[in-house]
Amino acid sequence: MVRRYKRKTTRASYSPETLTQCVTAVMNKELSLRSAAQQFGIPRATIQKRLKQGSCNPASNLGRFKRVFSDDMERQLKQRVLEMEGIFYGMSTTDLRRIAYEFAEGNKINHVFSRRKRMAGKDWMIDFVRRHNLSVRTPQSTSMNRVVAFEREKVSRFFELLKTVYENEKIEPHRIYNLDETGVTTVPDPGKILALKGRKQVGRIASGEKGRTVTVVAAVSATGQFVPPAMIFPRQRMNDRLLHGALSGTVGYNSGNGWIDSALFVQYLDHFIKHVKPTPDNKVLLILDNHISHKSLEAIEKAKQNGIVLLTLPPHTSSKLQPLDHSVFKSLKVNYSRECSTWMTNHMGRKITEYDIAAIIAPAFLKAMSPANIVSGFQSTGIWPFNSNVIEEDDFITASAVRNIQSDVTNSTGTVMGSSTCIEQASETSIRSGNEQSTAVQPSSANAAEDVMSSTSQAVGCSAEQAPASDSHVVDTEHPSTVDADSSETEMLPLNVISPRPRPAARPKRATKRVSERAEIITSSPFKKLMLQKMEAKKAKSAGSSTSSTRQGMKSVQSGRGKGRGKGNKKQLRQTSKVPQSDSLRQQDDDDCACLYCSELYSESHGDDWIKCSSCNRWGHENCTDFTGIGDFVCDFCR
Repeated sequence: MVRRYKRKTTRASYSPETLTQCVTAVMNKELSLRSAAQQFGIPRATIQKRLKQGSCNPASNLGRFKRVFSDDMERQLKQRVLEMEGIFYGMSTTDLRRIAYEFAEGNKINHVFSRRKRMAGKDWMIDFVRRHNLSVRTPQSTSMNRVVAFEREKVSRFFELLKTVYENEKIEPHRIYNLDETGVTTVPDPGKILALKGRKQVGRIASGEKGRTVTVVAAVSATGQFVPPAMIFPRQRMNDRLLHGALSGTVGYNSGNGWIDSALFVQYLDHFIKHVKPTPDNKVLLILDNHISHKSLEAIEKAKQNGIVLLTLPPHTSSKLQPLDHSVFKSLKVNYSRECSTWMTNHMGRKITEYDIAAIIAPAFLKAMSPANIVSGFQSTGIWPFNSNVIEEDDFITASAVRNIQSDVTNSTGTVMGSSTCIEQASETSIRSGNEQSTAVQPSSANAAEDVMSSTSQAVGCSAEQAPASDSHVVDTEHPSTVDADSSETEMLPLNVISPRPRPAARPKRATKRVSERAEIITSSPFKKLMLQKMEAKKAKSAGSSTSSTRQGMKSVQSGRGKGRGKGNKKQLRQTSKVPQSDSLRQQDDDDCACLYCSELYSESHGDDWIKCSSCNRWGHENCTDFTGIGDFVCDFCR
């Protein structure tokens, strides 16, 4: 089949509207056949045929090749593609080809699809994508927590707090800063290279199988300036040679895992104050994410004393609301990867180590931190100039759809998606191709996900088991198809009846409902008071738990239990692999641990199971992850 066919004649090049006007003019005796043919450029025989048929529909096909699906059926296929892409479960080309085959077989349409593979051909798929303005894209891996947490209420609260700070503190654009951290590794992803066409494998030398990650802390202003970066190395002791060749003003810190913690953030505030010079009379707004390391009492006190207003973003919204994530860090990673490739080429036989990262990242940092990139990040997130309507409505609809799917699964009683009335609805909305368009049917309110999607689509939310039971609707894939898609006398089943959307997998209910985080002005007095109350409650709880554990230990010694390799020790060992104990969760400056997804402290969660990443050894709620219980757990940040 020719994929890019070029017409060789001008036959039937007129539009359906032109044909309708021509036939109407002749029927109303406004023009004769000859005059109408000359004026509209339509053959006289065509006009006579349409007058005899009493229809103005153009010819469905001109050659010996016939279309498999009608326009309305292809619209249903396109709608399915857009629906699945809209809820972050996009279809591959193979999925589209399989659904197209099922659609044709379910309606007994003549087709040339492969019955052995049970899918449409590649040529049909390529033409379908071209006809409907679609494209094959490589999706970006997106955490489910990031999608679900993007709620209108949380985003609106952030912009309300931001507007309050602007009005009360009279902060100018050059005093608005955004702070965030990102990681760079000694083994970045290699870029594209030139190679011989047709070669099966193309490689490039790397420093190792798995590199060591160094955290870079950056802060930028709404007018395009940046603060010299800070680099956190995964070491026990700091060495001045680690900053050899670094950008002027760069500071270096060390931590056991190379990540920022509460103590290091307090040290970075000193570095920030040194370069920005905030005062209580000339305050600075610092926007940052709500990671637990940013919300220590010591950091809040230092910020208040030096005139820094700390405003946190809502959880899991940094991809939409954080200027650095929006326009700077992507450029930084790309330029850093290029600089690493250049360094490896100029130093053949050597590996990139922690001592080389500072010199390699310096030129990449200057390229990424251009005033145009920085200003664009603040504008696109609506922080400056202030624009609370910068977030599109589609983003909220998508997040709501995914949340409702999760809610339906959690509260499910075993019923299939849709209601028992879908059979009657599907039979009423059967499609007559060529004459009628598909009728929109509102799904039952029992399926909240269908209610959300019904605002943007006209699909029928029934499962295959709920298809109409009449003889004319029975799907028979054992016998050849005998119906043309252009036949106006045949009822067509909607796509959602023949091939319903996948049903969500069941999830267990949470034992307790945790309090959701939100945007806060953490330097305000109410937040500080709440922090003090939490600290007092945690101290009282730890004192009580230590007393009970001492009594339990005395009881075990008296009864002679707890010695040797008894059954109790094995049980305790299994528990420590999943539920963190106080010793394993202890950090440098805080006897507690925060969930790497929602930042909730371990001491504040009641009855929730925790799980540790096998790669970075960080802890998180099991319900916050997508772990299925098979194999080792690896968090979203290490994949």
